[in-house]
Amino acid sequence: MGARSSVIATELKELIMSWTTPEVKEICVGMEINDYMPAEF
Repeated sequence: MGARSSVIATELKELIMSWTTPEVKEICVGMEINDYMPAEF
């Protein structure tokens, strides 16, 4: 039973630590920047 729980723990750790790359989408909204806030604000 100890070996089996070790395998399950390892598989669970791999599942938790797995990383899926986020999907980046660019959306055109037709806006432009015409003013900036001062850094002190």
